[in-house]
Amino acid sequence: MTDRRIAGWALSAFMVASAASLMARQDEGPILKPKPRPVLTATLLVMCDLACNWQVDGETKGRISAGGSAKVKVEFGQHEVVGTTEDALDKMEDDIDIKMAGQTIVHVALQPVRDARLQAEREARSRAEKEAWDKAAQEKAAREEAVRLQDLRVHAAERLKEGLALYDQNRYAEARPLFEKACEGGKMAGCNALGVFYEDGKGTAQDLIQARAFYLKACDGGEMPGCANLSGLYYGGEGVAKDDALARAYAQRACDGGFLEGCVGLGILYSSDSVAGDISQARMLFQKACDGGEMSGCDGLGELYRDGRGVTKNRALARQLFKKACDGGEQDACANLRRLH
Repeated sequence: MTDRRIAGWALSAFMVASAASLMARQDEGPILKPKPRPVLTATLLVMCDLACNWQVDGETKGRISAGGSAKVKVEFGQHEVVGTTEDALDKMEDDIDIKMAGQTIVHVALQPVRDARLQAEREARSRAEKEAWDKAAQEKAAREEAVRLQDLRVHAAERLKEGLALYDQNRYAEARPLFEKACEGGKMAGCNALGVFYEDGKGTAQDLIQARAFYLKACDGGEMPGCANLSGLYYGGEGVAKDDALARAYAQRACDGGFLEGCVGLGILYSSDSVAGDISQARMLFQKACDGGEMSGCDGLGELYRDGRGVTKNRALARQLFKKACDGGEQDACANLRRLH
């Protein structure tokens, strides 16, 4: 009996508890889902000053006539509006941030874009035309210069000859432009002659810097008298800093090039140098020049024999050398011959 009572009591308690739990849940009421938040939208009014095709956020919306407008509903936030002219040559993009309801106006100003493009195209055409004109002018100038230089080359020898004839007549002002044309035409003797003009101030103001420039051009062009004259400038320090090493180098170049006056100049440099053994070099150079028909070399050699410098003194041989040089037109030798008597 006791066991059944206990079991019955337990079952009754369980049923009461279950009923209470069910009632409690019913008292709580139904579980509600949150309502969706409303989408916030605004009106976008797009206006074009030129007939345009327009887009919003990459979506084509249609065509707007010049001065016309169109509307579209958009959500709050960032939007990109693009307007393009009907010929697709001009385009304007505008980023719009919509934060409130109502109407937002976007002006798609394509005319300034078109004006800027057309102006840039005009400027580009103008530059191209100018470049073409400049190129044509340069080509024409180059052709004319080529013709001029060809004429100078063809007539260079003739103009050099005419200039020398005028020079011999002491008509220096007339000779100088002929030498200029001869020089420009490739006759280096004309360049050397111009150097003489500027060194001596004949037919023009003396200008030793110009003299050096023309002597250098002549020397570099293979005209050995130019090298010898350049040596003289460096030896005397005329228009340049005195430089015996350069003087000797240019004189050597002239001598090696077959210009015997250059050998004489080099001999003078050696004979005036205090370095032992240079006098023997001077004697050989004077001898080379004298044997080659350069009378100033005979005169220089005569001076060495007269004074016994680097050789045994021999007045008879000196007299013979002075006479040979004097007879050959060397005036310094004539003076030496008179003094020797």
